[in-house]
Amino acid sequence: MIQLNQDYADIKNQIEYLMNLDQKSYSKIENLKNKSTYQVLAGVYLLMANDESCFRMPIGLLGQIPLFIEEQRLHTQFHRNFLKNQSFHQQMVKSSLEILNPILEEDWSSNKKYNLDCLDKNEEETDLLYSFFKEVNPSLKDIFEDIVKQKHLYASNETYQNSFLIHNTAQKTLNIFIYDQGNFLIKLDSIIHELGHAWDCFKLDEKKPSELKSLYFYQSIYTEVFSFMYEEQFLEYLIENHKYQEEAKFYLQSLWRAYYNSLYDLHLYTELPSRKYHKIIHNSYPRSYVSSLTATSSWENIEDYDFIEPMKNCIRYSYGFLLGNFLIEHPEKRQQFFKIHYDLFQPQKLEECGMGKEEINKCLTKKFDTYFE
Repeated sequence: MIQLNQDYADIKNQIEYLMNLDQKSYSKIENLKNKSTYQVLAGVYLLMANDESCFRMPIGLLGQIPLFIEEQRLHTQFHRNFLKNQSFHQQMVKSSLEILNPILEEDWSSNKKYNLDCLDKNEEETDLLYSFFKEVNPSLKDIFEDIVKQKHLYASNETYQNSFLIHNTAQKTLNIFIYDQGNFLIKLDSIIHELGHAWDCFKLDEKKPSELKSLYFYQSIYTEVFSFMYEEQFLEYLIENHKYQEEAKFYLQSLWRAYYNSLYDLHLYTELPSRKYHKIIHNSYPRSYVSSLTATSSWENIEDYDFIEPMKNCIRYSYGFLLGNFLIEHPEKRQQFFKIHYDLFQPQKLEECGMGKEEINKCLTKKFDTYFE
């Protein structure tokens, strides 16, 4: 059984380290990333350890107007880049949705026959994980063992009800939090997804200058590519090797359905005129309202309380889904893609990697025909 650490003492140590950093040793963007990491870790520590002692702004970062200005500059740059390439994104997403539309026609009520909450055979967790490492992805094994050795594989709680990774770039430390729902396949799937992020961050620490490393978290739309790729590889491994095959297929179909929603939301953003786009990204609106602002989109029977996903999230999840599927089918393209995925989006660079709309949709169609026959 894979044990999740419930002792958050080292999280507190990391917070204190970040509070006492000498800002003069870091660039503006690095200080911004350190400030963000501090805030997230302090919030997590408050909720996980029920300890408010660390939830105070470091004196050196308090009232840092230049950091606020830099953060706003990066957000503006990200959204300007999106609007500049809005037509490219629209064509990419629209063609993908046409392939995936039948997902909404599926009768999902039949899947309720899987009593998934009863999958609690914890003795199989470690064996399944290591068989996946050995047969599919050996590169994740060392990262996983290093995180476990440092006791940085933490238990999340019902406050979050999901899994996430916090990359402390100042200390080159990876912290993974897993919400254990009592279903070991969901637990393993979550671990693999976060290990995908960890692999990405590990390579970032290894190869990139510190300032570019911090920029990645603010400007790249590709932050979910490798996490999705490894997660889907894991589910496909279970299906192909007849290990909880039906349950794994159900999870994979559910995963695609969730990413369909992200793609649809991104499609709405691609159809918004610039003025309306800037209005939407700064507030939270029902998806039906956002759809009404566009010329051609519609979401039938959508409820007013169903809110559109934040723009940065849905573009990252959408491209994570599309490119992750492509890279599973074309491992020979991974190294070339890796060289561009830390940068601000440039469509020509993606196409130079052989990852244009036609190539991506060809892989999407193949996968769809395999798992949604």
